[in-house]
Amino acid sequence: MKVSLPGRSPDFVGFGVHRSGSTWLNAQLRQHPNLWTPPPGFKEVHYFDEVHVRQHRRWHETRLPGLVSLMQQCLEGEPSAENLERARRLAELATSDRDDDWYRAVFGLAGPDAQRVGEITPAYSLLDVDGVSHLARVNPDVRVFIVFRDPAERIWSQLKLQLKKKIEKDPTVLEDTELLARMASKKGVVDRTRYRRALETLEQVFAPEQILVTFFDKVADAPVELLTEVSEHIGVDPGGFPLDGVEQRRHASPPGDIPDWFRSACAKSHRADVEWLAERFGSYPAAWLERS
Repeated sequence: MKVSLPGRSPDFVGFGVHRSGSTWLNAQLRQHPNLWTPPPGFKEVHYFDEVHVRQHRRWHETRLPGLVSLMQQCLEGEPSAENLERARRLAELATSDRDDDWYRAVFGLAGPDAQRVGEITPAYSLLDVDGVSHLARVNPDVRVFIVFRDPAERIWSQLKLQLKKKIEKDPTVLEDTELLARMASKKGVVDRTRYRRALETLEQVFAPEQILVTFFDKVADAPVELLTEVSEHIGVDPGGFPLDGVEQRRHASPPGDIPDWFRSACAKSHRADVEWLAERFGSYPAAWLERS
């Protein structure tokens, strides 16, 4: 069924990378009065990877529970025409064919005060030139940003997330070097840490002024600076962010320090990408090299 909802193209899109503060950043963006991103439960839209990444072709089945939950919240809230209309729109998004009009309809959910609308889907860092060019066709003037993280820390965080239930039952699973090494070498983990490929793909499609590169380390070291550079990049006043709780991390990984052997192995595997980033940006990537 073709979507019939009104829509608008996104003004900004975040490309991740995975386990690099996207949940924290999205939570901050949602607090700005002139910004709109999809609500929790539908935070990552996953449109372009569903179309262009073969392993993600069935993503809509994963998307449905979040949409249904948002519909239930509307129907369980105060009875009003506004809540009913919002539930109807969510139901149409859940049952319509996914195409560019469907993607624009997602941002049609935004209220009238939203000067800028957009989303962050870390899986977009996996897109090839065709996938990124698809976004450029949806909005040639879109602003994009990508947040990189020390590869060892990014991969460790991803593995702990994947092993979360096992860790809760038996924390010694993090001592299984064979298991961790095998998981760290899987294609889905390695591809999400191919930083040079991800950035060069963006640069093949978008002009330099459309691309912001920043680093996860700022979430802890300089969160206000991070929010300022992102907001200026996408075109809203940085002063609109309430700073209460800005230093609170979201989606913290289960406890556990990174073993030296694991950090060394990841640093060796991804050193070329980090050296390339350090040569271009210095600062944080250079520090990653020093502690590897």
